[in-house]
Amino acid sequence: DPALQRQLAGLFVFFAEVFWPTAAPLAILLTETERYRVWALQTLTLMGLVTSIYLLTSILQSPYEATILGHSIHYHNGYDYFPNGQIVYVLCTVLPFLLSSGRMVQLLGLTIFAGYGMTLQFYSEALVSVWCFFAAIASALIYLHVARLAPQRAQNPVPQK
Repeated sequence: DPALQRQLAGLFVFFAEVFWPTAAPLAILLTETERYRVWALQTLTLMGLVTSIYLLTSILQSPYEATILGHSIHYHNGYDYFPNGQIVYVLCTVLPFLLSSGRMVQLLGLTIFAGYGMTLQFYSEALVSVWCFFAAIASALIYLHVARLAPQRAQNPVPQK
């Protein structure tokens, strides 16, 4: 069903290109207390918000088409990123993890960045879908991190204010 395909492609692209540039830095920001990390993450959150708004506007003006290219999904629409937009997107979605005070979160950031590099090198035509695939695999690190912390949290719950 072509209409369903467009809707699902739009949902995926919204999540990948509109949600993540703001959500990634904001999620890490909410866990940090060190002044310089907070400042850097606030800056990245603002950059991410601007990027998200730009990409949302672009998507609404020119919806994505999803096609099979090789063995991957290629998402395309008629807009171009603003100058250096891809760099800003990567900064907003990867750098917050690297700035985190948590080692597992930093490892997640390195894994996501390595996935981006491999995708750019070998699957650049399907960058959005393949990089998200690598990021989904990297999300297993989040599970390991949370699972490792769960017994500690059960023994020492965070005091309620």
